[in-house]
Amino acid sequence: MQLRFLGAESGGNAIARDMSPVIGAIGTSKFEDSLLSMARNAARCTHLTAFSSSLSSEASRAPRALIALNCGKAPIARQLASTYIRHYWNLDPANSLLKSELRVGRRAMLRLQSHEIENLAYRRECYRSVDLIDRFSLIKALGNEVVRINFYRKASSGRFSEADLVALSTLADLAITAIGKHDALNSLRATEAPYDRYCRRLALSAPRLSSREIQVCAQIVMGLRSDAIAHELGLSINTILSHRRRAYAKLEISSQTELFHMLLD
Repeated sequence: MQLRFLGAESGGNAIARDMSPVIGAIGTSKFEDSLLSMARNAARCTHLTAFSSSLSSEASRAPRALIALNCGKAPIARQLASTYIRHYWNLDPANSLLKSELRVGRRAMLRLQSHEIENLAYRRECYRSVDLIDRFSLIKALGNEVVRINFYRKASSGRFSEADLVALSTLADLAITAIGKHDALNSLRATEAPYDRYCRRLALSAPRLSSREIQVCAQIVMGLRSDAIAHELGLSINTILSHRRRAYAKLEISSQTELFHMLLD
């Protein structure tokens, strides 16, 4: 057995520290907050967006916003992302790069400051209206799909420094991977039956539960009473009550309401 004390935090450890909460939150409601918190800690970013589009200019699939986040309660970034896709996508230099330079397997970085945007309406609606002045983007070609993550700074925070750009360059690759995994899980969830979703969430969040305990808890959240669950699973009511009691103990809850909060939040 070996015991070693670690020294001062290295660059690799700093990346792990910033990205660990993000990776741990993939597929959950906490993912977006974790991602924005990472961007704020790394370089005082106030907005964060990610878009997916086709690498082929002949493809008919429209660009899609994967993530659109901002500090504060109002969904400003989501509204801007929608406006940007509808009206200004083709005016963005990053997307011109996709058409002319980017190839499968390649990646590029692009910095765009608000005063460099030539189209006045684009500059006004997507930057000046919310006081954004600086954007750093990492663009990756993954198969026939292009994913771009954008980090923004407001005038009140000042423009990105070189140190900020280094930090974001290091984190952006991992962030794009995390966003892709989160989006894939959300897409699966959209087509997944509620019962299957509850069973999956229980299996992930409480691996100590037996398969029967997971089934009973999922049926409870579906709104079934103990006698109906017994009929559904072909078990006696007493067996169902025993499974429920053991499951609640393992989950450290004491009521059906707490179970609902755990699976429906």
